[in-house]
Order: sequence, then C-alpha cells, then structure tokens
Amino acid sequence: MKQGSYDGTSSRMDLSLGTPDAIDGDSGYYKYYAGPVKIYAKGKCIFTELTVYPAGGGREYFQDRNPYSGYFHG
Repeated sequence: MKQGSYDGTSSRMDLSLGTPDAIDGDSGYYKYYAGPVKIYAKGKCIFTELTVYPAGGGREYFQDRNPYSGYFHG
C-alpha cells in the first residue's frame, strides 16, 4: 500500500442483513471488516447493507444496499 492509505486504520462500519421479519447488524470501528451477522432466512427474501465512514469521521464514503430496494428472493 502506498503512503497515506487507510489500510489497517480503524474506520466505522455499519453492516446489516435482513428479511421483512428480522434484521441483524454489526456496527463499530474495525480495521478490515464488520460482522459476522446471521439471521434465519430459509425461504425468505433478504437484503444486505454496508456503510463505511472515513477513518477521521464525517460523512460516509461508501454505502451500498443489495438489492438497491426490496429484497433478494429466495
């Protein structure tokens, strides 16, 4: 990694996994990844969502939800 990169620097991360009936999340300051998250979803539709914030704080610099709206169908 080049000088000035965020590799190995703790950043706030918010991770969610959900169905229409249940959700599990993990939020905190992590160097590499958040999780694990786990729900029972046999035969259910699901979504995942991740938000990552800069190491110094402030507005999120990455946010993604899959699928963008609604749920993956199981």
